[in-house]
Amino acid sequence: MSRKKRKYLPFNEARKYVRSLGLRSSTEWRAWSKSGSRPETVPNNPNMIYMGKGWKNWKDWLGSKGVFIQRCSKNWRPFEEAKEYVRTLGIVSQNKWEMWSKSGLRPADIPSNPPLTYREEWVSWDDWFDYTSECRLYYKKKFRPFEDARAFVHTLGLKNAHAWFAYAASGDRPDDIPSNPHRIYCKKWVSFPDWLGYTPIPRGNWHKKNWLPYTDAREIVHRANLKSAAEYRSWRKSNSDIMMPSEPAITYSKDWVDWYDWLGKERL
Repeated sequence: MSRKKRKYLPFNEARKYVRSLGLRSSTEWRAWSKSGSRPETVPNNPNMIYMGKGWKNWKDWLGSKGVFIQRCSKNWRPFEEAKEYVRTLGIVSQNKWEMWSKSGLRPADIPSNPPLTYREEWVSWDDWFDYTSECRLYYKKKFRPFEDARAFVHTLGLKNAHAWFAYAASGDRPDDIPSNPHRIYCKKWVSFPDWLGYTPIPRGNWHKKNWLPYTDAREIVHRANLKSAAEYRSWRKSNSDIMMPSEPAITYSKDWVDWYDWLGKERL
């Protein structure tokens, strides 16, 4: 039985109502939301419902400074200095950041949750790790020129991005061929069909039975380091050779958890 689509208040009206509650943190918000006091016209997950419709962050939603004074409670390293230090570590994803942060190697003046601590200066995880400079060259490593690397890959006879990622992780890939070519060669990158040397199947001919298995599809999405459902759909359109559904929650309804799980993002 399908769930009836709810009608929520416009973003500004909902935010005005929420600000009147005096909640001071996302934790208090979730507790109140589950208490039974929340009107049906106010969503439980405003960060998803109002994404692209006015949503900025929890501080803006709650209109509170209470929980957001974490930075003042400790002498953190200045943002630019902290970012410069982090960029020397070669960390390539939020998952690896979390692992390193919990490893005991993180200096006491480097926060484990930089988006919250440096909320005024924060740009993105890409900026924090320096993904954006030099086309996401995560490592100071020399890869083959794009044309030479692509010519080599064409000899492998791989027919889709899923096959490429399996090969990239197999141990047979030369060290000077990147596992994530769409990031390393971003200025010259066209698509996986161009990279692998095959003609993609028109999307109109795909059938539901041809979707990638849930765990395989989710692993590819995690490697793409996407930040939202909208960014996922845009990425999917630009990589039309990957057999990914536009609505994974429906296609993988039996395995689906939520968008955090699908994108590999931590629930803040």
